[in-house]
Amino acid sequence: MDQKNEQRDCAWLLVYSLRPKVVHLGTPCTKMCVLSQAWPNHALDEATHAQNRFTHAVMTHQHAEGLGASVENPRGSLLFKQKEFVKSFGKMSVPVVK
Repeated sequence: MDQKNEQRDCAWLLVYSLRPKVVHLGTPCTKMCVLSQAWPNHALDEATHAQNRFTHAVMTHQHAEGLGASVENPRGSLLFKQKEFVKSFGKMSVPVVK
């Protein structure tokens, strides 16, 4: 899900075809977990950034539509420390409640 055409196809399915009440996203944590070679310098590649942007877009869309979304990543994952995630959803210790 790091290619734009894959993301476009999946987004179309979610928004126009399936319209699920809840989406569970399994965003790969390969480069974002404590055991990753990217840790602790946070050197994420473009594919990881693309996957993170897609996860964020799906979650914000679901919220805007009054629908649910969850994301699966280990507790210490860098996903939850990305600026857009913190801005939209808060921190693990202090989530944003809307």
